[in-house]
Amino acid sequence: MGIISLVTTLSIFTAFSSVVYQAYVASNELKKVTSTISSLMYTENAINAEYLKKIAVGFGGYRNIYVKFTDFLNVTETHKNDHIKNLFASFASSFSRGQGSEYIVERQTFEYLVQKAQTIQEPVILMNVGAIGIATRLAEEQQSVLLAAKISKDLYTRLNPQIQLSEEDFAVEDNVCLILEYKKDEIWGSLKSSSANSFILFSECNIAEKGSIPKFSSIVQNFIPRLIIVTGLEVFKLNINSLQTQLKNLPNSTLIHLHIPIYVANKSFLDVILTFGNSLSMNEQSLYKLQKDLNIKDSTISTETANEITRNLDIIRIVFFNLYHRQTEKNTRKLSRIHVHSISFQIIMTVKSFGWRNTKHGIVKAALRAARHSCGTETLNPGSFFINKNNEFYKSYEPPLEKIKIRENEAVSCWTENMKINFELIELEFCVVVNLICRNTMQTSGLEENVLADALILQI
Repeated sequence: MGIISLVTTLSIFTAFSSVVYQAYVASNELKKVTSTISSLMYTENAINAEYLKKIAVGFGGYRNIYVKFTDFLNVTETHKNDHIKNLFASFASSFSRGQGSEYIVERQTFEYLVQKAQTIQEPVILMNVGAIGIATRLAEEQQSVLLAAKISKDLYTRLNPQIQLSEEDFAVEDNVCLILEYKKDEIWGSLKSSSANSFILFSECNIAEKGSIPKFSSIVQNFIPRLIIVTGLEVFKLNINSLQTQLKNLPNSTLIHLHIPIYVANKSFLDVILTFGNSLSMNEQSLYKLQKDLNIKDSTISTETANEITRNLDIIRIVFFNLYHRQTEKNTRKLSRIHVHSISFQIIMTVKSFGWRNTKHGIVKAALRAARHSCGTETLNPGSFFINKNNEFYKSYEPPLEKIKIRENEAVSCWTENMKINFELIELEFCVVVNLICRNTMQTSGLEENVLADALILQI
């Protein structure tokens, strides 16, 4: 009995110690998140966006139908044709890694999938995704926005009244985009998602409104925007030369921002980036894909052992060097800004002499927008977030190695450095911020659109 009592006592003590330790860790984590939120909000509130900057956004306006991924599978998995089997195989390859993807689907299959999705629930229309999502976010920040889209009268009534349309007449019906969201640790057969994300489906027959390009071009000349944001490059079915012609006619005083899709592997897309991109935004997947499509060799550092932030910083440098060098040879617009965002951090690089303002405040505003969007609330409750445990990184893996430690009371780190390209010495500014990661993600679709909009608002 004495031995049993001793074993029982030790077991209780061990369990109690574990609870106390977990509470201690949780308490420290909560303090860290609270300090990070305070630091970010202090920086955000130190500067306000100027009202009524003119910003044009293109292209296309979709009726974005939201459906829960697993609910969608339940009504489609028993009716697979070859197109759906291939689509589900693509889902599976991304689902377990928690990666978001976009797919262009054969017309009849897409119509079938939309029909099935609408049997699950009353359609939920999202207004914060795609070009409409960017325009909506800008309008919420009191900007003057022109949207290149032809949409139905019903969808128009849902728009923020501050948004001006490039098309005077309404579409009979909207092009549809199907958004399938899944949460972290969601189960699909033998697969388990590592993080929350979404799959976005387009129909191959309606992925661009052919009429929006010419009219938009003429209206832009009267609107005279300070910035044009181009998104949806991956779903352009129209002749991309018409887009190039339109962008070519813009004055140099109008900045052009391109949001880069995951699959860039198309020479015409790269030509647009090379010729017209003043500013680029993308996620990590798109950055790696762009690096590959530009035939740039990867770092000698193993991707398994590399610090994620440091690796992205080095890739941003070589992508910028490559694009800027080519642009100089072609005598086109010059790239001067790159914004890369991931689940756990964001990076913005700018050319100091180009005039991009408030880089530190812009990246902080983007980080807070990511937190608010993913958790579905404007109120930042520290208990709703966590922060990636990796709290330090090197500026580069190229010598000399200079380490930066991320502190919760100073969640953003900025520095300048010089790069020589074609005998030109260019001063660059880098800013890195940690993201607040939502414990119970409410929405991932539209996150990139909201993040890029919030950063740009303060930088133009």
